[in-house]
Amino acid sequence: MFTTSGALGCSSEQLDIKSSPSGAYGMYGATDPETGAIVNLHLLDSSGAELSVTRSGASDVMKWAVGWLPDKDVVVVWSSDIGVLAYSVESDQLVIVEQIDGAILARAHELYDSKYHIDPSIAEIAKLLQTKGQAHYFPEHAEYVVFPRVCNTHTCFHLTSVSYTSETNKGMIRLAVFDWTWSYLGCYSGLEHPPIGVRGDMVLFPESDFGSTAKLEGRDPPSSIWIDGYVIRFDPVET
Repeated sequence: MFTTSGALGCSSEQLDIKSSPSGAYGMYGATDPETGAIVNLHLLDSSGAELSVTRSGASDVMKWAVGWLPDKDVVVVWSSDIGVLAYSVESDQLVIVEQIDGAILARAHELYDSKYHIDPSIAEIAKLLQTKGQAHYFPEHAEYVVFPRVCNTHTCFHLTSVSYTSETNKGMIRLAVFDWTWSYLGCYSGLEHPPIGVRGDMVLFPESDFGSTAKLEGRDPPSSIWIDGYVIRFDPVET
């Protein structure tokens, strides 16, 4: 990513030009000088010359963020008024991507969270869990491991693994689930091992012949997951 000075409408400001993964293009979002509200996407070549301008439909008076997919020359837009959009580069033009997959959705939320500093700290996550009436589930001395932006084609979840030893010397492992705004939804209790990572909409656990992945493919967390031979049920938060 690099910046350069440029004029937008009647004012001059630093443009946040983002280089594509291939290095062949640059891109930045800026307010349309005619409307003063709509965000335009400016596509540049590697020398900085402008190739095209595309109206995104996102409003500058609302929250928005833009960037590239990390491994493809695809522009991703997150907007609080029109949602998530994506554009591929074809013949030096931005062309809308019709199908928004989990990778695009995850990147959109990552861009938004980064721009507006949405991601809470581990201490803030622990406090949030403890204030939901389940403090005994999530003690302060527990180990908290965060897995942000586990996304499918419908939505994104944030997960937090919580591990600790109880007063009766019993190992406890829970997996707390949040929606994309970090509102607590509930948890899976009774896990034998904490997750070791995520891949797309899959939560990965240590290898087992009796279940080592949990797929979060719907708009809501699955009512149960099968891990290491055990059916682990989802305990939703009381509303």
